[in-house]
Amino acid sequence: MVEKEIVVNEKNPGGSLRRFFALFCDNLLINIMVYGLDFFDLLPSKLGNVYEYIVLFSIFFFVYFERSAWQGTPGKKMLGLKVEDLDGNRLSLDRACARYFWYIFPTMMYTIPVRLLGEGQAGGFLQKGLVFVTIAWVLAWCFPILFTKDKTGAYEMLSKTRVVREG
Repeated sequence: MVEKEIVVNEKNPGGSLRRFFALFCDNLLINIMVYGLDFFDLLPSKLGNVYEYIVLFSIFFFVYFERSAWQGTPGKKMLGLKVEDLDGNRLSLDRACARYFWYIFPTMMYTIPVRLLGEGQAGGFLQKGLVFVTIAWVLAWCFPILFTKDKTGAYEMLSKTRVVREG
């Protein structure tokens, strides 16, 4: 099987500052939506607290928008960015899901044990250790964006996607 090399797009890759501000805008929008629904008591209480709803909204938000005709979230669209596969095409559903899975993978290392054990039981050394490992992993996961020629993070390399400037 021949591995496909990541080829730098002739277009400009999405810069790290633009991407950071796009992510900030998207997370702000998700939080406003979820907390707005919670404020008006429109979230069913069966699932749990607001955190679980933020996670669910995030999954649908990122997967939906990154595979839509916009090829990016509202934050990316505002900052002139789009997400594409290595051939420059719009993402398929499975590619968008893979991209989001690999994106959140490091945070699952912290979240899943703490949620399963409960915050009280996961306290102390275990919780501090998980926080340290998660921060280190997130930095390693996203750090390549600063230094690779096509500004891709490890999660994008694994999902065979990239962020480029529109136009």
